[in-house]
Amino acid sequence: GLPEVGREKGSAWKAEIERNVSQAFQETHEGFLKALELAPTMDQSGTTATALLVTDDVIVLSSLGDSRAVLSSTDQDGSLSAIQLTNDHVASNPRERALVLERGGSVFSSPGGLDRVNGTLAITRSIGDAALAPMLS
Repeated sequence: GLPEVGREKGSAWKAEIERNVSQAFQETHEGFLKALELAPTMDQSGTTATALLVTDDVIVLSSLGDSRAVLSSTDQDGSLSAIQLTNDHVASNPRERALVLERGGSVFSSPGGLDRVNGTLAITRSIGDAALAPMLS
């Protein structure tokens, strides 16, 4: 069941965790961008992230970009099964494409058929991609 704090506050703790994780990702992104200003010769490519918080009462999972979290289990017959727990934030996803377009970016298909933000990056969310930061969430 819900932890005691969850019962007392209703679902407010969920919104608080979401805000805190979003803020942590944003602060990390801003830190990457600041580091690039201080070291302009540093590689300008960014990264993706997946964070998992496990307590006795709750599991919280968050991700951005195409870093994946997968839950693996062994079935009764001994076979393995996997469940993808996250969704990739990629330009081929219509919702993600719309976000890029709203921010003034564009989405082009590469010669291999992969949709890319401004023709270069397949993911639509990242930490530290300075050149595309205004178009990525």
